[in-house]
Amino acid sequence: MRVCSKCGMTGAPLGEPQSFGDLSMSVQEECWLCSRGYDVDIYGRITSLGKFQGEMRYTLYLWLTEDCPEIEIEECDPDEDRSDLDESDEDRSFVIMKYSLEEEDRARFPELKGRDTVRLHERDDGFMYEV
Repeated sequence: MRVCSKCGMTGAPLGEPQSFGDLSMSVQEECWLCSRGYDVDIYGRITSLGKFQGEMRYTLYLWLTEDCPEIEIEECDPDEDRSDLDESDEDRSFVIMKYSLEEEDRARFPELKGRDTVRLHERDDGFMYEV
């Protein structure tokens, strides 16, 4: 198993691939996230400031590599505490991007083992989070 020399993650494609599907090792032996300047902790969570801060490494990978995720509109439960919504905010629904996983995704990211989908939401402030 290949290990990133910077973050210590295993299972991530290493180096500067020709495409995201190329798993070949490069001279620097860094995973594709670290080689692009992202910091990732030993648990696979992105620690760099920005849109994907605090999310798992596979969220950025799916965001960058999937052409067209399935889109769902999810209504907020009226009994759910939605303190993040303004009282005048009448739109109590949000868009979910649903990514269907392939065997290749689960092989690349072992933490996805047993999962069929990943669902992401982009908040109004531009940050992404998994739902």
